Amino acid sequence: MRDISQRNPQFFWALAWVAVIPSVGSLLSIQYLLVNYDQWTVPVLDSLLSIGIFVAVTACSMGFALIPTTLLAILSGYIWGWQAFPYLIAAYTLAAALGYLAGRSVSADMLDPLLEQYPKARKAIDTKRQQIGSLIFFIRISPAIPFAFSNILFALLGTGLKRVLWFGLWGMLPRTTLAFSSGIFAENLYEAIHDASRSNTDFILIFCFLAISIVGIWHFFRQKS
Repeated sequence: MRDISQRNPQFFWALAWVAVIPSVGSLLSIQYLLVNYDQWTVPVLDSLLSIGIFVAVTACSMGFALIPTTLLAILSGYIWGWQAFPYLIAAYTLAAALGYLAGRSVSADMLDPLLEQYPKARKAIDTKRQQIGSLIFFIRISPAIPFAFSNILFALLGTGLKRVLWFGLWGMLPRTTLAFSSGIFAENLYEAIHDASRSNTDFILIFCFLAISIVGIWHFFRQKS
């Protein structure tokens, strides 16, 4: 692993970025909103320009791991309501493309050196490339795997952008809907940020997403091609 880090330090800097920066972005955005929300004028999504700015800003924020996707979905739901939901989905899709392409730029030629140490993983990946879409879906639906990290993982595996966009969209949709609706039904901004999973139903759904992800990923690597 040390040899790999020396061969491509940009890749490990990218991993460090997606591990640290989303947390920093969360703290800064939460602090700003809680302090200034009463004085903040909410932008209205009533024109192509405002919608385009919303999609571009949120896509870049998620795609370059500046803020966690779940937090952004909660805030979007609380601030704009269901009006913003289709625009957020479009932003997710664009963010997935940005994250995947950025990951490809720092993970080129990294897969073979890594898999040299794990021959069983190499064999599983080589024989299951045609079914890689299911792996993308189950990784995306997991509430335990960060969006930015999964983008680098997909880029490293060379899954292909079209598969990431299509299968990733359906994997992210349940998580996004849950987080977005939590923001909508929150009574105040503090509750939206700090108590998003406030009901037993939310906890059950999160557990179900996690269980589906674990079982799906396990089945992907265990099933015969």
